[in-house]
Formats: sequence, structure tokens, C-alpha cells
Amino acid sequence: MGYLRLSRLNFSLLFLDASGKVKIWHVTTGQSLRRIEETRQTICSSLHPDGQHYATGGAGNHINVYDTETGERVICYEPR
Repeated sequence: MGYLRLSRLNFSLLFLDASGKVKIWHVTTGQSLRRIEETRQTICSSLHPDGQHYATGGAGNHINVYDTETGERVICYEPR
């Protein structure tokens, strides 16, 4: 099962599946923009409205935030 998120400002479409795969496409061109694989089961995501960052959550107790353009993780939120 997968999940989709759409940013209307930069026309990015984010897809993730439970195996940890995260993919981003440009909706208009169909071009694949980014692909990453997390080392955990990924079950939820949120794409910032401006399309610059996205967050993933899943197995474990942390939330990862990534830069959409570079694919680099910019922060990891963990509970105290």
C-alpha cells in the first residue's frame, strides 16, 4: 500500500510505501525528481505546501524532514 501527497505550488507529487521507498515526481513533466529509501517501515508523510521539504514517519519514534531538491535529511525529530 502506498500514499500520495501533492504540492500545488511546484507541482511535486510524493509517493511512499511501507517498505521505506520515497519517490517524488514533477506532475506536469512526469520527470522523476528524487528517490530515497529509509531503513524503516514508512507509513506517513507530509509535503510542505511550497514543495521545498517533506517529512516522513513510521516505525520507530522519530520524524525525518528532507530537502526535496537534494534528498538530504535536514533534521530528525525525536521525542524526549
